[in-house]
Amino acid sequence: MIVEEALKTINRKFKYKSDTFRWLDHWRVMVNDGDVWHGDCEDYSLTLAWLVSDKNILKFIWNLITFKFLIWYVLSPNGEGHAIIKIGSLYYDNIQKKGVTKEVLKQKGYKFRLPFVFPLAFFKLSIGYLASFFIKR
Repeated sequence: MIVEEALKTINRKFKYKSDTFRWLDHWRVMVNDGDVWHGDCEDYSLTLAWLVSDKNILKFIWNLITFKFLIWYVLSPNGEGHAIIKIGSLYYDNIQKKGVTKEVLKQKGYKFRLPFVFPLAFFKLSIGYLASFFIKR
């Protein structure tokens, strides 16, 4: 799926909801094809990557391993921790809801902190899925 199609899908279905427990950052891909997907900024970024990967787990993992997709931890304009995803040369998040350049995000007040390279991203996803067995969103 191309990024523009994936954006239309996710922006139509996504409703922001913070993690139930602030001390547990629960990363997940919203694979449910229901009418509304509830999640936070990491969930938005990962789900966008999932859709662009044609909902194919091997392609999804490959895109993360090869840095085709890169999730960044940033500080949002209000100073809160936030996750965005870089796909190609553009960055996407649940605030902008479209692809923008790094320069545009910096002008809006985003502060880039660190990328979640594959081993860390995989670890966070694994913890999120383990936690989902014990925590209802």
